[in-house]
Amino acid sequence: ILGCTSYVQNLVSPKPDDITQVATLLAFFDRAKSLHPNELEALYTKEQKAALYPHNTESTLRLAMLLTIQNTTFRDPRRATRLLQRYMASNSQNMELRQLASLLLHMTADLQQYEAIYRETREKLNENVAERKTQERKYHLVKNQLKEIQFEKQQQQARTKRVDTELKRERQEVENLRKKIEQLKTIEKTITERKKDLQPAT
Repeated sequence: ILGCTSYVQNLVSPKPDDITQVATLLAFFDRAKSLHPNELEALYTKEQKAALYPHNTESTLRLAMLLTIQNTTFRDPRRATRLLQRYMASNSQNMELRQLASLLLHMTADLQQYEAIYRETREKLNENVAERKTQERKYHLVKNQLKEIQFEKQQQQARTKRVDTELKRERQEVENLRKKIEQLKTIEKTITERKKDLQPAT
């Protein structure tokens, strides 16, 4: 619809009254976009009431234009399309306004298509973001589990090392005890043999 401001220049041999009506509508649209939100809301309410009267075709076009303005509470391109279609189906003999309505209708249809593509793209993007967050959560979960496993492995290795050290110590003690026993046996054997040597012969 922003491109409609150059529409007047492209009219072929229009009637003066027709040019005035088209220019008035385009000026209305430009002025509406510059209004404060509260003023724009009031204008929308006024034009919505005026468009209820079947003979007020210009109000129908003005209302359709208002419904395409970005960042408003009443923005509704689909409703604007229905209004423009209703105007095109009317008995209006003003060819310039009909051409303007036709142009607006095509531009509104394109706008809806672009918005549908945008919504679809945004939904896919949101899905991708959600999937990425899910994957990140899974990654961090696995990473934490791996850390726990590694920590447990380290703990197990430390316990195994302590057990091995204890076993070596015990083996060494057993070996030392065995040697002492052997030494005692040797001493006992020596004492026994000496006692036999000291006994008088019979």
